Amino acid sequence: MAWTDTARRQHMRNGPGYPSDLRDGEWALIEPIFPSARRGGRPRTTCQRAVMDAILYIASSGYAWRMLPKCFPPVSTVRGYFYAWRDSSLLATINQLLVMTAREQAGRSNVQVFLDKDLPDTRAFITMLGKVMNRLSQDQISSAILLLRV
Repeated sequence: MAWTDTARRQHMRNGPGYPSDLRDGEWALIEPIFPSARRGGRPRTTCQRAVMDAILYIASSGYAWRMLPKCFPPVSTVRGYFYAWRDSSLLATINQLLVMTAREQAGRSNVQVFLDKDLPDTRAFITMLGKVMNRLSQDQISSAILLLRV
């Protein structure tokens, strides 16, 4: 498929960055899923998008954590967020959301997702899905059918 001017503008990355960095549209889709800062204590100073870009850089390059470039947050910070998000099933939730979105964009309607409502990651997914559904049109919502096992 040849590149068109429209496709070039859509996929163009402004400013310095890495090919693994999230584009604005990709970030807008997954940003509501990320947990807000905890109440009390010091305010969050680390940009969640920069942490996600760092994780994607490590995943796509195959480099060791210690080889993370200096333009990203500190390695210990990125690694801590990665482990926390992995353990809370946030990364799996993001994957599920992106798979559903890609299926809708490919024209595959009536996506059926079978979930066990008693699992913690399922509850997190349902909470996240409620946030995302508020942003979708009625046609997009109707193309996704969720069946919960009881």
